[in-house]
Amino acid sequence: MKTMLLSDLIIMRRNLFQMFMTCFIIVIVITLAMNSTLSPIGGCFGAMIPLLYLFSIAGYDEMNDWQTFRLTLPSTRKDIMMGRYASLLIVALISVVIGVVVAYAVGFVVSLIGTQNGAEFGAAWNYTSPSGAFLSTLTLATNPPELIFGSAVGGAAMALFLSAITLPLVAKVGLTKSARFVPVVGVVIFLIGLAAFGEGGPLAAHVPGFIQWLFTDESALMWLIFGGAGVVIVLYVISMFIAIALYEKRAF
Repeated sequence: MKTMLLSDLIIMRRNLFQMFMTCFIIVIVITLAMNSTLSPIGGCFGAMIPLLYLFSIAGYDEMNDWQTFRLTLPSTRKDIMMGRYASLLIVALISVVIGVVVAYAVGFVVSLIGTQNGAEFGAAWNYTSPSGAFLSTLTLATNPPELIFGSAVGGAAMALFLSAITLPLVAKVGLTKSARFVPVVGVVIFLIGLAAFGEGGPLAAHVPGFIQWLFTDESALMWLIFGGAGVVIVLYVISMFIAIALYEKRAF
């Protein structure tokens, strides 16, 4: 597994830098345009980088038939899939850290500039926002640590959840074919959950009061994010075993 883990990361080392730079530009533009909080920074880094990594490395598998040649190396199919899941998890964790660091850096810079100077700058460009004066909501004083950390963790959890759906399909039929099914599977799962547990759904009455509290109480947002992240990790591990079983039976 360690060999395959290092192989994936080495293959993607240049692409990862490009992904981080692209994401950095995007989140800065989004953050300044929204003028709300620092949460989009951590959320975008946590979600975008792992998903970009997943589809890029899966694309490399089919480039020049690398996945077939890889099977001739002294590694089992189980090692290959475990290495893929491990490398994606590492990228997700690094993305969370970088997202938090960038969010704090932006908040620190905005705090140095000062909201008054930011407001004058926004006025000079006729910048208006329902959230208040330009940069007024991007200082560290208006963004508690739990908001910054929670957004990054929540974004990474969403990316890992989508990866848990995608990777078994990629292991079974490859990226090209699985790309047709991933959106369908994701939408179907979402609609089933919404129809079953939503208001008026057949299972709505059986939803515990604790879960209802999580979705209705604003103070429970952090519990929802970090609790959901824990559930996603469990699903991610289950997905890995499913992907291993499918990949071991796959014919090339």
